[in-house]
Amino acid sequence: AEAQQVQVETQLAPQLAQAKLTAALSTNLDDANESKDFERRARITELMLKEKDLQIKEDDSKRNERITMLQMDKKKENDATFNTLMSNG
Repeated sequence: AEAQQVQVETQLAPQLAQAKLTAALSTNLDDANESKDFERRARITELMLKEKDLQIKEDDSKRNERITMLQMDKKKENDATFNTLMSNG
């Protein structure tokens, strides 16, 4: 369930970021320097999106590491059970 929620959130993150970008770029512009202000906001938003993308990748990496550890623990448990059954059989 948690993995599915994370997957959905990950899929929606770019759309949410795009909506925030659009809102940020279209409000509170300085009329005298509208073009310069827009470029500055676009650059800041681009950097924020890159930061969010890196955070998502870091979170995915940590999650994958936990999954791998759980899988390895389960395999060790299964191997131990198998070895016990084989030595008693």
